[in-house]
Amino acid sequence: MLLVLALLVALLGLTFPTLGRLQVEHQLKQGAELVRLQITSCRLHALESGMDYQFRFEPGGTHFIAVPSDYQAIQAQTAAAQSNPGGTPAAVYWKAEGEFQVKVKFSADTSKLFGNQTLLQQPPPQPLPPEFLTGFKDTEKLTSIAWAPPLIFKPDGSTQDFSVEIENEKGAYVILEVRGITGGTQLSQILRRVRG
Repeated sequence: MLLVLALLVALLGLTFPTLGRLQVEHQLKQGAELVRLQITSCRLHALESGMDYQFRFEPGGTHFIAVPSDYQAIQAQTAAAQSNPGGTPAAVYWKAEGEFQVKVKFSADTSKLFGNQTLLQQPPPQPLPPEFLTGFKDTEKLTSIAWAPPLIFKPDGSTQDFSVEIENEKGAYVILEVRGITGGTQLSQILRRVRG
């Protein structure tokens, strides 16, 4: 009986690290798939609405959003609808926000977002004006975030080539790439940072 118990403890000791690693990898893939879904939805809404949509994320953080790019046009249309009570009601535009619920985050390094642009051509992370964030449940918090430069989808579904890293505290990460012309997305395998 003691021999069987010792064997069970030894087997558990051998499999526990593997199970822990698999759980961490699953969380990383789950977070990346959530972002991939949001980017795909952003592109589809640009196609359906005929207007530019933007996807943004929090470098080094867990938040991401998808909103229309041209709020002046939206505000003008809303004002016109309000000034003509018997006319067409104001359009309601799709927008979405998300936050990782697992232990992953976006990489703080935004230097490779748009592969063919240098750092000098990319604007630094910055807050968004509050009008972009109205209607979200935590507008005050979202207004204080410095957002990465936007990934903008045109009404034909095209965008720029784009890549972002999603990482965990163990040094593992995945790269989510968006193809500019087609808007297609691709996830890399799980990669590991070399610690030096």
